[in-house]
Amino acid sequence: MIRNLLAERLKLAFHYEKAEKGIFELAKAKAGVKLKPSRAGLPAQDVPPWVPVDSKFGKDGCPVFEAGASGLLPGPSGCYRWVAYNLSMEEIAHTLSAQVGRKVVDATGMAGRFDVDLKWSIDLGWALERAGLEKEAKELPEGPRGPSLPKALRDQLGLELIPKKGMVDVVVVDHVARAPVEE
Repeated sequence: MIRNLLAERLKLAFHYEKAEKGIFELAKAKAGVKLKPSRAGLPAQDVPPWVPVDSKFGKDGCPVFEAGASGLLPGPSGCYRWVAYNLSMEEIAHTLSAQVGRKVVDATGMAGRFDVDLKWSIDLGWALERAGLEKEAKELPEGPRGPSLPKALRDQLGLELIPKKGMVDVVVVDHVARAPVEE
């Protein structure tokens, strides 16, 4: 639907090409995998992790989910939590891709389905300052500092992200027209 709208209104034309870019391989950590196999009887993830869900926040500022609920949410002080059930390694890699901003491919060789409960922190003040939003950064409450996503993956799940080069799909814009101005 969005493609059609962009094609109609802006005469947008594009195609995909393969290009070598930075990716991450999701691998087993040297200390061993701590990821838990999915318990029998739990349904597959029915809500994608990027869909907002209602949540409360614990004393550490991290989201707290109801029993059996899943999702991926940030807390008010930069603490993220991802709870999911019955996921394949490919689904885990796909969700991590959205969090790290580049493609993550499964290189673990692990079959089966797994449950995830992962907590990590980002420095929101630093991110806002980098985006030129110093005022907003100063208004943030001081929050607990936790592990970065790569450290949390290694310590909590026994997985690691290894930077590599790999082929990814890149959008190449062939044509775009100015947006019509309505008066």
